Amino acid sequence: MILTVSLNSAFQKVLVFDEYTEGQVLRAREFHQCASGKGINAARAVKILGGEVACCGFSGGMNGALMKDLLKQETLREELSSTATNTRVCLTVVNLKTNLNTELIEPSGKVSGAEVKKFRSTFTKLLKKTKLVALAGTLPPGCPEDIYAELTAEAAKAGITVCADLCGPALLRTFKGKQKPFLVKMNNHEFKETFGERNIKDVITELLACGVKIFAVTFGKDGLVAASEEGLFLAIPPKLTPANTIGAGDSMLGGFCRAITSGCGLEGILRAGTGAAAASALTMLPAHFTREKAAEYSGKTGVKKI
Repeated sequence: MILTVSLNSAFQKVLVFDEYTEGQVLRAREFHQCASGKGINAARAVKILGGEVACCGFSGGMNGALMKDLLKQETLREELSSTATNTRVCLTVVNLKTNLNTELIEPSGKVSGAEVKKFRSTFTKLLKKTKLVALAGTLPPGCPEDIYAELTAEAAKAGITVCADLCGPALLRTFKGKQKPFLVKMNNHEFKETFGERNIKDVITELLACGVKIFAVTFGKDGLVAASEEGLFLAIPPKLTPANTIGAGDSMLGGFCRAITSGCGLEGILRAGTGAAAASALTMLPAHFTREKAAEYSGKTGVKKI
């Protein structure tokens, strides 16, 4: 089983407009909703791609209850720990005329020490049947700053592969212990947030030397650069007109995880992740693509060694 962690989950809403101008009464032509957050989106992608998966983390209040109901309708297994605070809402506003999306994100509610302890207990229990853990997303207020490092260490000590879609201090703390994530993924903006103006090749050399097996940096429609002991690779997705890119990176993480547990090499991992990301970008809701569409775009992805 693949276990994804969603410590900062969200109730996702999408409003679609033919066009809009600020300062007016705006009436949407479409409305969509789903449970979301990086870990939940990644879990959904894994399930679509045929993998056994569960997601854990936090949910609370009316939004959290609705999220759990929606996940039940999707038959997506959740082991989300309840919180006293209401789960945040993330609202995507789609402008069809400009083909631009705007993401409006509510502040996260604070979690308590007791709620963190309950989550940790659930995480430990689920590890017994887990082959791979995916850690993704920001931390809500109240979460210990080193929690991702602790989860990485706990999983790695149990012989479980860890994939991390993290950035900034949350990621850097995972490098301080003996156990490192197997795979680290981030976009180019997160790379600068984490490593400043450092050269990507220098960072790659450093991370592979410290124990990270795969390091990938994404550049949106321009593809991604990834490195492992197999070498440095460039993956270019097929050209497409996206409907909503929110969740595409999470779908890529899900594709990576599914390919890793299937025993794929780096090229296969990159194709699977890029295909899932491209397929997700064509949908209004995050990670609501089909396995067939992901396979189509995986096959159209160009991968070359550089």
